[in-house]
Amino acid sequence: MRGELKKVNKELESNTGYLLNKMNIRHNNMEGKNAIEYVKNLSDEELEEWYDETYQMLLLCFLEYENIERNKKINKLKGVIEK
Repeated sequence: MRGELKKVNKELESNTGYLLNKMNIRHNNMEGKNAIEYVKNLSDEELEEWYDETYQMLLLCFLEYENIERNKKINKLKGVIEK
């Protein structure tokens, strides 16, 4: 999915991947080798806000990905109608 999404919205793909990797979701960013001082110092409320933002970004990714096929179908329809 990421490869296809990169083709249509590279910024969305990149930003979503960044949030997943840096906001203590895919990796432990609170301690150990992946620790990030900024993330460690976030309040629970701030972290929850970033989780909400990440969730919204993921929803956008799914919608954008589904829209790839939708656009193909619409373009096919255009070709039939415009003949």
